[in-house]
Amino acid sequence: MQSARKPPVLLVNLVARCAFSLTGYWFVPRGAERVRISIVSDAIFILFGYRVLFFYWRGRNWARILVLLTSLLSIFNLFLLSRPHAFPRQAVIVGEAVLGVFLIYWLNTREAKEFFTPVVRA
Repeated sequence: MQSARKPPVLLVNLVARCAFSLTGYWFVPRGAERVRISIVSDAIFILFGYRVLFFYWRGRNWARILVLLTSLLSIFNLFLLSRPHAFPRQAVIVGEAVLGVFLIYWLNTREAKEFFTPVVRA
């Protein structure tokens, strides 16, 4: 069981993570077959991500670690900016990276670590 008080920052970054997950549908490639494959694969990844975020909201440390790892990945995605992309896609990549930097910082603060540490009852 986790501590009962959720940090206020948790809801804000959870909503931001959910919103960025859905942006994948903005960038579905053209072509009938590729569209189906992209929509199905995006849906699978988004549903898996939402499942992780559900446990993140509930204070599970393993979910915190997965969010930290995806935050690192979002920073590495900045290398994609060297390829030509339309502005909306570049904005999403930068936005995810900014959120990733913030989460790497915040998830290592005392407040966050206390929330994600299980309470042991004797």
